[in-house]
Amino acid sequence: MSLGVYDFNPRARRVYEKCGFRLEGRLRHALLWEGQWHDELLMAILSSDPGRLTDPVPLRIRDRIGGRREAWGSSDQSISSLCFAQALT
Repeated sequence: MSLGVYDFNPRARRVYEKCGFRLEGRLRHALLWEGQWHDELLMAILSSDPGRLTDPVPLRIRDRIGGRREAWGSSDQSISSLCFAQALT
């Protein structure tokens, strides 16, 4: 699974790293934002990576959000939502 995060968003990068994502590469000058160029950082996680999430949304987080276990599919949830929920623990 892979994702991209812009260099002006270090908080998101830390959350993804907590979820087990690793920096794979950098697309230089990928975004022109308010007159400045920003890089896009490419991150990925493999099922064989140590420390990856086995249950991306712990039960207490699901209860706080109000979801049922069966409602949390692994492929239909956004990476950001799953990582954000994990970072709350």
